[in-house]
Amino acid sequence: GVSQSPVREALRDLEMMGFVESVPCSGNFVRELSLKEMLDTYTVRAWLETLAGRLAVPRMTPEVLKQLDALMERMMAAANEDNAHDFAMHDFAFHKTIVETADNSMLLRLFDLLQFAYWTYASTILTGYDLLFQARRHYKILDALYTGDAERVGETLREHIQELIEPIASHYGEYLDEGDRPE
Repeated sequence: GVSQSPVREALRDLEMMGFVESVPCSGNFVRELSLKEMLDTYTVRAWLETLAGRLAVPRMTPEVLKQLDALMERMMAAANEDNAHDFAMHDFAFHKTIVETADNSMLLRLFDLLQFAYWTYASTILTGYDLLFQARRHYKILDALYTGDAERVGETLREHIQELIEPIASHYGEYLDEGDRPE
């Protein structure tokens, strides 16, 4: 019951994001992502969030901090209930709130384009960390935000994302040569 235009547009978007591969005269297929592509995505995300954190600090209001505190509470509640889905959604909302606060339309567009909601869910599952450990990692970000130190916030966000690279690589049991590791 759906016309072809929205389906074609959705498939084109999925292909642009790297999730679907279009083969002429054969159709569209879900792409299998390589470990390197996954790790490269986390490296890009780490630097995008570094920039977002630095830009967000001067725009951080008590209302935004209150919103981040509430998301932190929801993340902890989901973690206590071992609810990976809700945890990932609150985790993503926490990070997106910081990106939105940065008030940079291109940064927000890239963040949305790269579908970090999907990657947040994937990292929740793939790292093997228990949810409480993953949730508690966000307190360091909140503490940095409360200091108002843009450099500290940016560095904390970069480290927060980059800490996921090794556990994801280990999950797949693949070991990249040092020259293959993203920077």
